[in-house]
Amino acid sequence: MINTNLTITDKAIAGVEFLRNYANLAAEHHNWLVRITAEPQAIAASAIEQLVKETPNSAPSSSLFRKRLTPPLPLTRQAAWTLQPGTHLS
Repeated sequence: MINTNLTITDKAIAGVEFLRNYANLAAEHHNWLVRITAEPQAIAASAIEQLVKETPNSAPSSSLFRKRLTPPLPLTRQAAWTLQPGTHLS
């Protein structure tokens, strides 16, 4: 479990380390089905790490992103993840 007192950046880096370690273990596994999952996991870890390093102030932008994706109430037949009117992802 990741410490709840960490910043979002520290949590992301901890997740990257976990994912990368899991990918290394998967690459050495005896089951071929597990081995083929190692490369996508390593790629995902690298992508997350790059995003964290490129976005030093990720907490404000992620909370803004979450606000924009909140579904309007009551839910209609539209997809629950649609953007609210007048918002743009930048």
